[in-house]
Amino acid sequence: MKIGLHLYDFIRLKICPLYKIKELIDMRKNILEIGCGKGTFYRKFLINEHNINYTGTDTNIKAIDLLKKYNQNKIKFIYEDIQNTIKRVYDFDCILLIDVLHHIEKNRQKQIIELLIENMKPNTLLIYKDISNNNSIKGFINILHDLLFSQQIISYYDMGKIKKFVNLNKYLKIDEYFILKKYWYDHEFLVIRKHT
Repeated sequence: MKIGLHLYDFIRLKICPLYKIKELIDMRKNILEIGCGKGTFYRKFLINEHNINYTGTDTNIKAIDLLKKYNQNKIKFIYEDIQNTIKRVYDFDCILLIDVLHHIEKNRQKQIIELLIENMKPNTLLIYKDISNNNSIKGFINILHDLLFSQQIISYYDMGKIKKFVNLNKYLKIDEYFILKKYWYDHEFLVIRKHT
């Protein structure tokens, strides 16, 4: 199937280290991407992987309608709110939450991330990435970026709160935490594993 990447995808791939997410997935076969947007990650890195089950969800109905042409037995793109997506988390062994949480209303962020982690089944990996706000100037650049491209005022969620939540749960473990710098963005990664 033709990949068909567009200008949006080209820009996204330039500023966001999506290749690192592909590396982190490892040998995972059942993948859920929450907030898949226009499907850039799937279309660039997974479209030719025939041994995976992939589901992408998003609240952008136009993007999902365009992505439905990729739907087949093991590939699904679904229009739904993140609250509903969390109910299906248990069916997957790899969850991707990439640049999504800062788009969620501030008063829902804590509940969303904690429910997502709690609903994961044992031996599931959560790959969480967001733009770091540790450098206020770089964080502000991303605020302007989202205001311009998404027409949305974003709100950062403190990565330290997620780490604290994980560290207080004996069934959770942080496999990796790191920041990748790309252009004027600091990309903050947190890889969480749930075990028995």
